[in-house]
Amino acid sequence: MLWVWYNLLAVVSLISLTSWISSSLSFEQRKKFIIRRLELADVDFKKAMFDQELNEFVRDYIKMDGVFVLKMLTIHSGILVCSEVVDAMWDNYLIEIGKLPSSKDKNFLSVDDQFHEHSSISMSKRKVRALVPLVPQEYVEMPPSQHNNGSNTVKPKSRNPSFRSQSAQK
Repeated sequence: MLWVWYNLLAVVSLISLTSWISSSLSFEQRKKFIIRRLELADVDFKKAMFDQELNEFVRDYIKMDGVFVLKMLTIHSGILVCSEVVDAMWDNYLIEIGKLPSSKDKNFLSVDDQFHEHSSISMSKRKVRALVPLVPQEYVEMPPSQHNNGSNTVKPKSRNPSFRSQSAQK
């Protein structure tokens, strides 16, 4: 009976190895993976505008090993985390090749600056990220001094004490 289990594990491992090799060796598959993460991280991302840069980014900047690590990151920590990492790498790449102003430039805001600074920069210059809708609107609108003393959690406005008393009476 043990030999059946070993054969089943060998078949499953062989299928898994084949799928990983096919998705890792193909340049177009790696490029699709990166494009999907960039589209998730930045809603306004247009791949047609960056076709040559995307090819160089995937081939020369991230390379095959980097795509493999990003796939592992997606599996173990989630697609949103991986999307943010890929977006940060993309921004660094664009800064290196001179297509994006550095974060020291006043016309470019980082993610933290978007939440903590009140600025007159138009929305077209700021990224629209997938994670922004997950932040409550009142957190975005409150001044930075009220952001729970620097922690990333949002305290609820009020609790309903009558809910506890009703459940305790039953």
